[in-house]
Amino acid sequence: MKSVFNPYILGVKALTAIGLLTAYATLSAAEFSGDITSDTTWSKEVHTLTGPVKVKAPATLTIAPGAVIQGNEGSFLSIEQGAKIIADGSADQPIVFTSSKPVGVRKRSDWGGLILSGYAPINADGGTAEGEGGTGTYGGTNASDSSGILRYVRVEYAGFEISPDNELNGISFQGVGNGTIVDYVQVHKGFDDGVEYYGGTVNTKHLVLTGNGDDSLDWTQGWQGKVQYLIVQQHADHADHAIEADNDKANPDKTPRSNPTIYNATFLGSSASGSGLKLRRGTGATLANIIVEGFAKEGIEIADKATLANATSGILSIESALVANNHPDFAAGETETILRTISTVSNQSAMLRKPFDVNSPDFRPGIQSAALDQNRITKAPSGGFFEPVEFIGGMGPRNDWTQGWTAFP
Repeated sequence: MKSVFNPYILGVKALTAIGLLTAYATLSAAEFSGDITSDTTWSKEVHTLTGPVKVKAPATLTIAPGAVIQGNEGSFLSIEQGAKIIADGSADQPIVFTSSKPVGVRKRSDWGGLILSGYAPINADGGTAEGEGGTGTYGGTNASDSSGILRYVRVEYAGFEISPDNELNGISFQGVGNGTIVDYVQVHKGFDDGVEYYGGTVNTKHLVLTGNGDDSLDWTQGWQGKVQYLIVQQHADHADHAIEADNDKANPDKTPRSNPTIYNATFLGSSASGSGLKLRRGTGATLANIIVEGFAKEGIEIADKATLANATSGILSIESALVANNHPDFAAGETETILRTISTVSNQSAMLRKPFDVNSPDFRPGIQSAALDQNRITKAPSGGFFEPVEFIGGMGPRNDWTQGWTAFP
């Protein structure tokens, strides 16, 4: 790893734009590239990635609350198998991964993003795979593996194409285990997917995906994690699906099957969007207490025979869903037939406050919202990860949990 002192001082305009003027007005920047092979701490200052940075086992990279990590073109941060990242921020001091370009000219694909690789199971042949862009081996047999902590973390303007069908995402979870803590995370204006899960068992709470250029949430290779409190807002300049869900293209019944459990999610489309939820290639899932609204194509599409069979058998389950103002709400044919038989799936708007405002959104339901109808809500599994709620969607009527640490637009 190379560390070079740089006397550059952040300007007032840039600091004000990222909400850190007081904390950063006198802090300098350090530059990094290469491998981290021993325990390392990045303090509350500005750190610039000048090229790929790979944290090697058994090293732990600890990042202080309030730190800013900015990436140059071609850079990314990869946490390899057996290594850890401890990025444990707070609502008033989030850890921000962003572009090194000046505020006002930052854009999607300015830098590569954040990659975590673990030892949890995936369904690739042989039980392991190689990450896109040379980001390391992942996969194994330890479902409880830990890659560390991401809490109150924001990732902006990341992701770029290395070659066709080989892109870096905002955050890639590659075979990451459920010993990893992921809570209060935003991925904003990534070039490719916001978050992609490549197998593994990692769980995620309080996830905000805004303005990402391809799919907001993508999974494949047998991901079996849990998510609660998810907000997806797509922008009109560039977007595809809110969810693109796969098990395996060549063998839809390959095991371990992709089968996450997602409670309390809000999916908001735009004129640039594809289908809202595109469920395909044999994926399973439980999707409950969800809002799907505003997509230019189908709100929900179950895309092939193998996945339709899962919906019939219960391997794929959709419950307590408000699906409205999409074009159409359900894909024609078997998708529509299946979803219209589920009594808790309704073509009714959630009547959120300012869900499509990209500058100052408010994702809370209004007082007359069907999202607050207690007869519609599906009780989440008890005993651990999921919390009991009294609303449909990713946010209730009182607690706007995005305040203080997220960035819009």
